[in-house]
Amino acid sequence: MAIIENLHRKDLNPLEKAASFQWYLEQYDCTQEELATRLSLDRSTIANLIRLLELPEAVQDALRRGQITQGHARALLPLGDEDEQVKFCDRIRRDGLSVRQTEALVQETIQQADAGPIGVVARDGTKSRPRRVPSEHVAALEQELRAALGTKVTITHNSRGRGKLVIHFRSHEEFERIREFLCGPGPAGQSQVG
Repeated sequence: MAIIENLHRKDLNPLEKAASFQWYLEQYDCTQEELATRLSLDRSTIANLIRLLELPEAVQDALRRGQITQGHARALLPLGDEDEQVKFCDRIRRDGLSVRQTEALVQETIQQADAGPIGVVARDGTKSRPRRVPSEHVAALEQELRAALGTKVTITHNSRGRGKLVIHFRSHEEFERIREFLCGPGPAGQSQVG
Protein backbone atom coordinates (compact mmCIF):
# COMPACT_ATOMS: atom_id res chain seq x y z
CA MET A 1 0.00 0.00 0.00
CA ALA A 2 2.86 2.39 0.82
CA ILE A 3 4.33 2.02 -2.66
CA ILE A 4 0.95 2.83 -4.22
CA GLU A 5 0.62 5.91 -2.00
CA ASN A 6 4.14 7.00 -2.94
CA LEU A 7 3.38 6.65 -6.65
CA HIS A 8 0.53 9.10 -6.34
CA ARG A 9 2.83 11.77 -4.89
CA LYS A 10 3.64 14.35 -7.54
CA ASP A 11 7.11 15.13 -6.18
CA LEU A 12 8.67 11.69 -6.78
CA ASN A 13 11.27 11.70 -9.52
CA PRO A 14 11.68 8.71 -11.89
CA LEU A 15 14.72 7.40 -9.98
CA GLU A 16 12.84 7.41 -6.67
CA LYS A 17 10.05 5.44 -8.32
CA ALA A 18 12.59 3.06 -9.87
CA ALA A 19 14.31 2.52 -6.53
CA SER A 20 11.00 1.81 -4.80
CA PHE A 21 10.04 -0.68 -7.53
CA GLN A 22 13.43 -2.39 -7.25
CA TRP A 23 13.17 -2.51 -3.45
CA TYR A 24 9.69 -4.00 -3.64
CA LEU A 25 10.74 -6.68 -6.15
CA GLU A 26 13.64 -7.71 -3.93
CA GLN A 27 11.79 -7.42 -0.62
CA TYR A 28 8.76 -9.45 -1.68
CA ASP A 29 10.50 -11.68 -4.24
CA CYS A 30 7.94 -10.96 -6.92
CA THR A 31 8.15 -10.39 -10.67
CA GLN A 32 7.79 -7.14 -12.56
CA GLU A 33 4.58 -8.58 -14.03
CA GLU A 34 3.12 -9.19 -10.55
CA LEU A 35 4.08 -5.69 -9.40
CA ALA A 36 2.59 -4.19 -12.56
CA THR A 37 -0.69 -5.99 -11.89
CA ARG A 38 -0.75 -4.79 -8.25
CA LEU A 39 -0.14 -1.20 -9.35
CA SER A 40 -2.33 -1.29 -12.46
CA LEU A 41 0.63 -0.35 -14.65
CA ASP A 42 2.25 -1.81 -17.75
CA ARG A 43 5.16 -4.14 -16.99
CA SER A 44 7.18 -2.15 -19.54
CA THR A 45 6.68 1.01 -17.45
CA ILE A 46 8.21 -0.70 -14.44
CA ALA A 47 11.02 -2.25 -16.50
CA ASN A 48 11.87 1.08 -18.16
CA LEU A 49 12.03 2.88 -14.83
CA ILE A 50 14.21 0.21 -13.21
CA ARG A 51 16.61 0.32 -16.17
CA LEU A 52 17.31 3.97 -15.31
CA LEU A 53 19.17 2.70 -12.25
CA GLU A 54 21.80 1.22 -14.62
CA LEU A 55 22.84 4.67 -15.84
CA PRO A 56 26.06 6.23 -14.51
CA GLU A 57 25.72 8.34 -11.37
CA ALA A 58 26.42 11.57 -13.31
CA VAL A 59 23.45 10.89 -15.61
CA GLN A 60 21.21 9.90 -12.70
CA ASP A 61 22.19 13.12 -10.93
CA ALA A 62 21.26 15.19 -14.00
CA LEU A 63 17.88 13.43 -14.08
CA ARG A 64 17.31 14.04 -10.35
CA ARG A 65 18.09 17.74 -10.79
CA GLY A 66 15.74 18.05 -13.77
CA GLN A 67 18.60 18.88 -16.16
CA ILE A 68 17.47 16.03 -18.43
CA THR A 69 14.12 14.27 -18.66
CA GLN A 70 13.24 10.62 -18.19
CA GLY A 71 12.90 10.41 -21.99
CA HIS A 72 16.45 11.69 -22.43
CA ALA A 73 17.76 9.20 -19.86
CA ARG A 74 15.98 6.27 -21.53
CA ALA A 75 17.37 7.33 -24.91
CA LEU A 76 20.90 6.96 -23.50
CA LEU A 77 20.46 3.35 -22.35
CA PRO A 78 21.19 1.68 -25.73
CA LEU A 79 24.66 3.25 -25.78
CA GLY A 80 25.74 0.77 -23.13
CA ASP A 81 29.08 2.53 -22.55
CA GLU A 82 29.01 4.70 -19.41
CA ASP A 83 31.50 7.25 -20.73
CA GLU A 84 29.39 7.72 -23.87
CA GLN A 85 26.25 8.10 -21.76
CA VAL A 86 27.88 10.84 -19.65
CA LYS A 87 29.18 12.65 -22.77
CA PHE A 88 25.71 12.58 -24.33
CA CYS A 89 24.15 13.79 -21.08
CA ASP A 90 26.55 16.76 -21.06
CA ARG A 91 25.67 17.48 -24.69
CA ILE A 92 21.93 17.35 -23.96
CA ARG A 93 22.37 19.95 -21.22
CA ARG A 94 24.81 22.12 -23.20
CA ASP A 95 22.91 22.11 -26.53
CA GLY A 96 19.35 21.79 -25.18
CA LEU A 97 18.66 18.68 -27.27
CA SER A 98 15.12 17.35 -27.42
CA VAL A 99 14.41 13.69 -26.68
CA ARG A 100 13.90 13.01 -30.41
CA GLN A 101 17.19 14.70 -31.30
CA THR A 102 18.93 12.66 -28.60
CA GLU A 103 17.40 9.39 -29.87
CA ALA A 104 18.50 10.20 -33.43
CA LEU A 105 22.06 11.05 -32.35
CA VAL A 106 22.30 7.91 -30.21
CA GLN A 107 21.14 5.75 -33.14
CA GLU A 108 23.63 7.47 -35.44
CA THR A 109 26.44 6.86 -32.93
CA ILE A 110 25.50 3.19 -32.58
CA GLN A 111 25.35 2.71 -36.35
CA GLN A 112 28.79 4.28 -36.77
CA ALA A 113 30.22 2.07 -34.02
CA ASP A 114 28.65 -1.03 -35.55
CA ALA A 115 30.05 -0.21 -38.98
CA GLY A 116 33.53 -0.13 -37.40
CA PRO A 117 36.64 -1.31 -39.21
CA ILE A 118 36.19 -4.08 -41.74
CA GLY A 119 39.50 -5.77 -40.88
CA VAL A 120 41.93 -5.13 -38.04
CA VAL A 121 45.70 -5.58 -38.11
CA ALA A 122 46.99 -7.05 -34.85
CA ARG A 123 50.26 -6.00 -33.18
CA ASP A 124 52.00 -9.07 -34.58
CA GLY A 125 51.13 -7.94 -38.12
CA THR A 126 48.44 -10.55 -38.80
CA LYS A 127 45.13 -9.36 -40.13
CA SER A 128 41.91 -10.50 -38.51
CA ARG A 129 39.13 -11.98 -40.54
CA PRO A 130 37.10 -9.14 -42.07
CA ARG A 131 33.85 -8.41 -40.31
CA ARG A 132 30.89 -8.91 -42.55
CA VAL A 133 28.94 -5.69 -43.00
CA PRO A 134 25.30 -6.48 -42.13
CA SER A 135 22.57 -5.90 -44.68
CA GLU A 136 20.16 -3.04 -44.03
CA HIS A 137 17.57 -5.55 -42.82
CA VAL A 138 19.98 -7.23 -40.37
CA ALA A 139 21.26 -3.85 -39.18
CA ALA A 140 17.66 -2.75 -38.54
CA LEU A 141 17.00 -5.94 -36.57
CA GLU A 142 20.17 -5.38 -34.52
CA GLN A 143 19.00 -1.83 -33.77
CA GLU A 144 15.54 -3.01 -32.78
CA LEU A 145 16.96 -5.63 -30.40
CA ARG A 146 19.51 -3.16 -29.02
CA ALA A 147 16.74 -0.69 -28.20
CA ALA A 148 14.60 -3.40 -26.58
CA LEU A 149 17.43 -4.96 -24.55
CA GLY A 150 19.48 -1.83 -23.88
CA THR A 151 22.75 -3.45 -24.92
CA LYS A 152 24.77 -4.28 -28.04
CA VAL A 153 23.35 -7.09 -30.17
CA THR A 154 25.08 -8.76 -33.12
CA ILE A 155 23.38 -10.96 -35.72
CA THR A 156 25.32 -13.14 -38.16
CA HIS A 157 23.83 -15.58 -40.64
CA ASN A 158 24.62 -17.57 -43.76
CA SER A 159 22.74 -18.06 -47.01
CA ARG A 160 21.02 -21.20 -45.68
CA GLY A 161 19.38 -19.22 -42.90
CA ARG A 162 21.59 -20.46 -40.05
CA GLY A 163 23.19 -17.93 -37.79
CA LYS A 164 23.92 -16.51 -34.38
CA LEU A 165 22.36 -13.87 -32.20
CA VAL A 166 24.93 -12.47 -29.75
CA ILE A 167 23.73 -10.35 -26.83
CA HIS A 168 26.55 -8.50 -25.08
CA PHE A 169 26.58 -7.63 -21.37
CA ARG A 170 29.07 -5.89 -19.04
CA SER A 171 28.21 -7.26 -15.61
CA HIS A 172 26.34 -9.98 -13.74
CA GLU A 173 23.61 -7.46 -12.98
CA GLU A 174 23.17 -6.56 -16.63
CA PHE A 175 23.14 -10.25 -17.57
CA GLU A 176 20.44 -10.89 -14.96
CA ARG A 177 18.35 -7.97 -16.23
CA ILE A 178 18.54 -9.27 -19.81
CA ARG A 179 17.84 -12.86 -18.72
CA GLU A 180 14.81 -11.76 -16.73
CA PHE A 181 13.59 -9.64 -19.66
CA LEU A 182 13.83 -12.64 -22.00
CA CYS A 183 12.88 -15.51 -19.68
CA GLY A 184 11.08 -14.01 -16.72
CA PRO A 185 12.33 -14.24 -13.15
CA GLY A 186 13.96 -17.42 -12.03
CA PRO A 187 15.19 -18.83 -8.74
CA ALA A 188 17.51 -16.34 -7.04
CA GLY A 189 21.22 -16.91 -7.51
CA GLN A 190 20.93 -19.65 -10.14
CA SER A 191 21.20 -17.57 -13.29
CA GLN A 192 24.54 -15.82 -12.79
CA VAL A 193 27.31 -16.47 -15.28
CA GLY A 194 31.00 -16.78 -14.52
